[in-house]
Amino acid sequence: NIHPQAVHAATAAYAAQQQEKFWPFHDILFDNQNRFSDAYYEEVATQLGLNVAQFNRDRKSQSAYAAVEKDVNLADLDGDLTEWIWRFSDGMVLQGAQVERAFDSPGTQTVTLAVRDDSGASGCDTGLDAAEILINAPPEVDAGPDREVLVGAAHDVVSFDATQVQDPDGQGVRLNWDFGDGARASGAVARHRYASAGEYTVTLEGRDATGLACGVARDTAVITAVARP
Repeated sequence: NIHPQAVHAATAAYAAQQQEKFWPFHDILFDNQNRFSDAYYEEVATQLGLNVAQFNRDRKSQSAYAAVEKDVNLADLDGDLTEWIWRFSDGMVLQGAQVERAFDSPGTQTVTLAVRDDSGASGCDTGLDAAEILINAPPEVDAGPDREVLVGAAHDVVSFDATQVQDPDGQGVRLNWDFGDGARASGAVARHRYASAGEYTVTLEGRDATGLACGVARDTAVITAVARP
């Protein structure tokens, strides 16, 4: 029998996957199938630290239902599936209905899935599908060295330069600065005047064009602002 919440649980798992928390979400739901409900999915999303607003948008999207429908269509209509073989373009081969692997470097790979059923009918017992995988690496960001600067005069402005930031995949990078005193700026080059002496942690965040959580990197530098004598 199919659980009455099966589709909703599946779209919720899809939404968790968009924030790279599919397996933690899956495992919690698997152990609590008697609690399935929209409120519970949100509870688990909150527990895992997901962006709940984005989670709800994703689980109710057409993409979520299309992905679930595709998974349902992978079932065999006249028997049982007995073999799943995943072939990656770098030569790796894995077997099983669900597989996991790591990639050594960014780029694009093609994976082909061959699924076989128990009919034994040569030529029609195997189905094939292929997909491209984007292996993404985060940007390489550098907030600069820790520094001691003077404050108190009109010209005491600190310059920050991140023009050397790059993305290993060749994606564009959006840069944002947090100067540690509540002020922020965007762009590769920024200037900031500190109002008072103190120690400030400057954070540079780089986001690539994929919009994925794995496409975000941060670096920090400590600015020690010393009052002019």
